Amino acid sequence: MKAHETSITPKGELIFAKLNRPEENDSGVLKYSTGLLLNKKDAEAFHEAWVEVVEEEHGTGKGVTIPELKEYHDKEGNATGKYIFNFSQNAEINGDKKTVPFFDAKGAPVVGQAPNVGSGTIAKLSFSPIPYAVGKTKKGVMLALRAVQILELKEFGSYNPGFEAEEGSYEAAATPPARSEFEQTADYPDHHPQKPAKAAGKAKPDQDLDDVIPF
Repeated sequence: MKAHETSITPKGELIFAKLNRPEENDSGVLKYSTGLLLNKKDAEAFHEAWVEVVEEEHGTGKGVTIPELKEYHDKEGNATGKYIFNFSQNAEINGDKKTVPFFDAKGAPVVGQAPNVGSGTIAKLSFSPIPYAVGKTKKGVMLALRAVQILELKEFGSYNPGFEAEEGSYEAAATPPARSEFEQTADYPDHHPQKPAKAAGKAKPDQDLDDVIPF
């Protein structure tokens, strides 16, 4: 994992997925976002790599936010044995509206109507670690979402209506066999880096972090 470079996460379970329709955060900025639940082994490796990026970019001094390894607890407060990492992307960058690109399990882009991706979907995420600095008091590295590879889809609000296969002429359009950065998914850290993303600017002391990071 390197700052500004595109990397691929291990396979995990999406939670609190807001990937089809952005929602406002506490600062009123529209964002696409999702949590990713990883097993302990993958989570520890991913967390270690993330911390290394933070220390390479900012050191360990005052004001540096070192990511915590957070175990996810269910609604009843029970430990799940899975660890959560959060990713986000701005819905608008420099006046241009953005959407989250989706890819299928073979690495081909999903065309036409995007799937209604819900929590419980098994996926890998394309992301970039983006360093940020707000004045001299807050520094860190955020995980900027780039794209989602859907391995097992669980649609938001989905249910089984009980239909079975019948004779007929209509079939859903097939996805074209185009390739992508998701190359036959090898587990992290054996990802396929892409070209570095443009670095984010530094914030002035009175600027909001969401105004500085265009993701």
